[in-house]
Amino acid sequence: KSSDGGVTWSTPVMVPTTNKDGYNAISGPAIEVGNGELMLASYGLAPYGGSRVTVVKSPDGGVTWGSETTVTNGGSEASLVYAGNNTIYCIIRESGNIYRSSDNGATWSLYTVTNTTMHAPDFCKIDDIRFFTTWCRPGASGGDRAVEGKLYYPEKGWNYTPTRLIYASS
Repeated sequence: KSSDGGVTWSTPVMVPTTNKDGYNAISGPAIEVGNGELMLASYGLAPYGGSRVTVVKSPDGGVTWGSETTVTNGGSEASLVYAGNNTIYCIIRESGNIYRSSDNGATWSLYTVTNTTMHAPDFCKIDDIRFFTTWCRPGASGGDRAVEGKLYYPEKGWNYTPTRLIYASS
């Protein structure tokens, strides 16, 4: 944490994990949720085998972190967006599925099946009803890993807006 614009930094704080391999990976930024807490999505190997996506919250700006809450078993890279009114969305790599919590991250359920294979998904909040989401399209021919994106209106569904090509390495 830096309080001077990145000139100096505090001692790192470990985000707790119960993953089998003893580590967790974080692929998106922390977000602030309705009660002022910070929340991070992480992923790693679950204690029982396989992978899982979890969230962990900090009540004090990242100085300490609480225990994990499972978003879903399976998946890896994840990104969070706070929609307001204690509602949070989490988009997951591989399936592209979107999970929702309407209680500030205490419980999660599958909200949208996108049928979109993606790597490194990310959410950007436009306002409480619109988000811009981006991802890398894996497995394209010739190694071309295109970056795609779309406006996402949760109440209107994944297919409400078209997917747009943002960048193609070829």
